[in-house]
Amino acid sequence: MAGADGARNALRVSYGGWYPTLSLSVNGGRENTDKPPGNPSTDMAAKQLSLRATQLIWDFDATNADIRRSQVSVVRADIAVERTRQELLVEGLTAYANLVRAHRLLAYAKQSEDNIRRQTGLEEVRLQEGFGFTTDVLQAKSQLAGAQARRVVAQEAMQNALSRFQAFFGHVPFQLDGAEVLAAARTPLPPTEAAVVDEARRHNPRLQELALTTAAAQESVSATRSRTLYPRVEGFVERNVKHDVAGLPGRQDELLFKIQVTYSLNTGLTAINTIRLAEADLRAADATWADQERSTLEAVRNSWTRLESARTQAALLNDQASLAAGFLDVARAERELGSRSLIDILTGETTLINARSDALAAETELVLAGYRLLATTGRLSSTDIQLKPAPRLDPMGRRSLDDLSRPAPRRGTGRQP
Repeated sequence: MAGADGARNALRVSYGGWYPTLSLSVNGGRENTDKPPGNPSTDMAAKQLSLRATQLIWDFDATNADIRRSQVSVVRADIAVERTRQELLVEGLTAYANLVRAHRLLAYAKQSEDNIRRQTGLEEVRLQEGFGFTTDVLQAKSQLAGAQARRVVAQEAMQNALSRFQAFFGHVPFQLDGAEVLAAARTPLPPTEAAVVDEARRHNPRLQELALTTAAAQESVSATRSRTLYPRVEGFVERNVKHDVAGLPGRQDELLFKIQVTYSLNTGLTAINTIRLAEADLRAADATWADQERSTLEAVRNSWTRLESARTQAALLNDQASLAAGFLDVARAERELGSRSLIDILTGETTLINARSDALAAETELVLAGYRLLATTGRLSSTDIQLKPAPRLDPMGRRSLDDLSRPAPRRGTGRQP
């Protein structure tokens, strides 16, 4: 906002070039005048009051070029504000989505740890009753240690996400339990990569800024050329009130109307160097625009690729989570019949929790990729933001863990305990 206000003030200054300039001058002091022979010399207390109004008539479009450059700068500053707003939107949405994701991943990790701990306890009971094996207990404890390590990692990620959220939003009251998750943007995304690139080429704020920077440099060249190669034509009105000035006693009143043409030429031909400097700035701005356009469009294409990849990954990982849940249900049923070992159940639960965590991360990345893509096309606004209730934390498979509390048959005996 400060940059936009500065650009508007600079525009007002540029318009001031067409307004008249008023100047007031007052002087006084002793004035000794030695006159030619036959005229008496004078020594008087001279005083003079001068009021002058100067109006620019024509400067060969230099002032107009300054005005056009300032107008371009105002538009560029407004676009910079819009670009900053969109960048902050993306940053804030990312901080929020990552915090909610980290909270749910931590919940998954705790659920996994609790499940494995309960199953380890069940296996210890089975061992004490003579139906289990020491190797199963050791494997269960090994899986439990791994689950605890994953929970610690999830806690660290949760704390980092919370710190980022607080750094961006401040220490605002926020309840994570029951917090809504970020949903896809309301504004539909372009259907193809070509459409995305076309939108970005026309509406990307960064590219618009660079195009306007080049336009401002062109106006600077015009203003510099007009000021250095052509004269300045001005008109002025001046009123002088003199007392005892120039050896003439008494009061004198003067009223002057004049047209003034001013042309300055440096003998070192600095005018040519000044024009070349402005033209070099124009070439640099144009080259920067072209280079940044390539980089920006590359980033746009990468954003589109990331969106498509995230969409595919989310679908595949959700399928994987569903298959892992189905496998775990079947494995638990087989465990009850004695045809599955405990390690199969533990491995299945670890696979399921990892699949659900990966699917959740992919879904979050898919939503964020959509918002980032909208920002690259310059169309992201706060009205696009949507939230939805967080999905319920699913149990680990459809069967209850308590179903496993009944001892399974001995391996190889075929008898029920």
